[in-house]
Amino acid sequence: MFPPGWVSEAASEAAREARDPVAAQQEAVVRRVRVRPRGVGHAADQAAWRARLLAVWSEGVTQQDLFGAAEPAVKAPTPSVIYLPALFADYRLEAFEAELPLRQYSASMYGRTFPVPRLECWLAPPDLHYGFGGRVIEPHPFSPTVEDLERKGGAVTAHSYETCFANLYRSGQDTIAWHADDEPWMSEPIASVSFGVTRRFVLRHNESGHKREYQLGHGDLLVMLPGTQAAWKHCVPRQAFCKSGNR
Repeated sequence: MFPPGWVSEAASEAAREARDPVAAQQEAVVRRVRVRPRGVGHAADQAAWRARLLAVWSEGVTQQDLFGAAEPAVKAPTPSVIYLPALFADYRLEAFEAELPLRQYSASMYGRTFPVPRLECWLAPPDLHYGFGGRVIEPHPFSPTVEDLERKGGAVTAHSYETCFANLYRSGQDTIAWHADDEPWMSEPIASVSFGVTRRFVLRHNESGHKREYQLGHGDLLVMLPGTQAAWKHCVPRQAFCKSGNR
């Protein structure tokens, strides 16, 4: 049964459906989704329709399920990544903290200078300085633990890595904004290994704005394959309710 306020709409729908069944059904669905809830039954019916509409965009469900007329499925873009949880869980975050010269740099943007909300360290050949955000970060050699990780990670991904950018997030307030690792000298794939507490890692498609999120925990490996940096940006957002500890 329709909830109060829908009876007259249902009667008029019957007349429209006789003239153009598909158009009438589409119009009825859209109108019902937009109606303000009035009562439990109405709210539940509206929530169900909204969920089905959302499925068209998030899961690629055919619109035949909604309107009775077969239309091409709308597929959400998917980033080209490989995600292997807990692959390097035998490493300890404390080893990296002890070996790496992590420090907090300052960045300049729009005429302002402010401390970067994380600690950073750039590991690379001595002639390869990294400059961005109004700062230049001097290179440091791979530490013993990083060398061991690079060897094992290279075996898994069939790729060798000569540079590494280490970020230390001290709490849920430490973050890195939307960006792409697309410097001309950077090669792909780009591998990200996480240690310590779990943090969100979000990718956003440049054209559609569609997002894909991963909860990266201790020892997780996420590899962004060639082409990902051109089509997607990624970030580690702030988390108000993040378990205390470094990552």
